[in-house]
Amino acid sequence: MLYVIGEIVKEIILNGIKDYKAYDYEKSLSIINKSDIDYFENKDKLLLLVAGPNGSGKTTLIANMYKSGNLHLPYINADVFCLTKFKNIKDEKERNIKSMYYTMNQVEKFINCGKSFCYETVMSHPSKLELFKNAKDMGFKIYSVFVCTNNPEINVSRVNARALQGGHNVDKEKIISRYYRSVELSKELESISDVFLRYDNSKNCLIVEDENQKKR
Repeated sequence: MLYVIGEIVKEIILNGIKDYKAYDYEKSLSIINKSDIDYFENKDKLLLLVAGPNGSGKTTLIANMYKSGNLHLPYINADVFCLTKFKNIKDEKERNIKSMYYTMNQVEKFINCGKSFCYETVMSHPSKLELFKNAKDMGFKIYSVFVCTNNPEINVSRVNARALQGGHNVDKEKIISRYYRSVELSKELESISDVFLRYDNSKNCLIVEDENQKKR
């Protein structure tokens, strides 16, 4: 049963990439927020993880997956909480901190309850990997998509464009430093994932699958 459901998740990911459309930030969130039904039973314990540096296109890719109508997992993303739950906090730093802690609490809650979900993260700190390892130890199947570009300057440009659309802004220095940390941590993420795909979103789609995971 888990194998069948896992193949469904993998197909949703690949179709989202194949039919990729470059929505703006507001449109992406609108598409995602329309799909919050928990389709898979709690006992399935699936973590659909979309990770990568700021500005790589993670939210847009997730929107394409939800757009298909086949993905109904609850979606957890700190940027969304910044723009919704904590939008009335005027101080940006305070808003971001509250959103970050709330997001981590939600992730831990879903893991402890054994509930399937989709989580988007920059993954620039080792603590995130510890969180995913904990999920793995608790019986979760981890399906990961690492979204990146071939140059952090691309990410800087995209984050600036997103900010003009009302999305979350990030300092250039942070974008670049997180870029390299996230890329480095992706190597360990690959080792703990049941399915791991790399998506080069610089210009055109390029999928790289770990051949060893086909045997799992």
